[in-house]
Amino acid sequence: MTKKSTFLLLGLLLIVGAAFIALNLRVRSMVDERMEEFVSAGYFQSLDYAAVWLMPDGEIIMRDLHAVDTENNEYILKEIAVSEYDYINEFPHHLKLSVSGMHFSGGIPAKNNLSTSAWHTYIESILDEDVLPIIVAYGYDYFPDNKHHMENDFSIELPGSFLLTASSEIENISLLQLDSIGLGPGTSATQYSSSLQDSRILGAEITVQDTGLVPAMLAAQGEAVDLDPSEYRQQLMQQMQALAVFAPQQFQFVAQDLVLRIGELLEGGKTLRVSVSSEFEGNVQELKSEIMDAFYTANFERIYEVLNPKIEIY
Repeated sequence: MTKKSTFLLLGLLLIVGAAFIALNLRVRSMVDERMEEFVSAGYFQSLDYAAVWLMPDGEIIMRDLHAVDTENNEYILKEIAVSEYDYINEFPHHLKLSVSGMHFSGGIPAKNNLSTSAWHTYIESILDEDVLPIIVAYGYDYFPDNKHHMENDFSIELPGSFLLTASSEIENISLLQLDSIGLGPGTSATQYSSSLQDSRILGAEITVQDTGLVPAMLAAQGEAVDLDPSEYRQQLMQQMQALAVFAPQQFQFVAQDLVLRIGELLEGGKTLRVSVSSEFEGNVQELKSEIMDAFYTANFERIYEVLNPKIEIY
């Protein structure tokens, strides 16, 4: 390699390095601006992080995001990763976000009732060096040139406890318009509603898989009232059957079916899947009108028909 070639290569490396540093600074500025928006909007009292990097493959990694919410709960999200980020468009058309690990700086928030205290005890039992091994993921793909089509995927997993996944497909939703509305208490539900009235929900589903949470919670709550898990499960079923009797007459068939399905879930190790394929081809405006009319006339059976949910347990 000649001297000239060597100098050219070194120059190129310096340019690339400088560009990468500039991009890192731009990413940090972008992250800071977004965090300030959330704090100014009143969603958090404070947000700050230990470090953020732009990786060579375009992935953004953040470590130790420290948050204090509006109820003074303090926690640290150990790692946040943003991948497949669309740097080209004003509003990203593609994005994947994941969060791993949560540390409660001020201790796990506790409430003074049976279910939440049992949950508190259970969470404490699965902490790994004071870190809750939770994994949260969200991603979307947005196709503005194809009827503003959007596909969403979300999941939250607590290994050894549960896995929840959700997905949806929506049409005629302008993300750029929604983003322009802004955040905060000054933003009304009407503003969002008017932006979504022409949208169509093509399909949506949610799945919850029990991988150990149900038997653990039955044991913890049963122990608190001197019952073994099977006795406590039976007590819960009796309470739910009694409550179902008070459901509106038009909703009795749903209430009784719901009790049976919850009974199945309480056996543990089950998966619940709920999917919705609504009437009016998912048109939000028509669905809203039909559901509100049915609600005001207490026609709950009609609401069930409009949403057309499919419930599976396996």
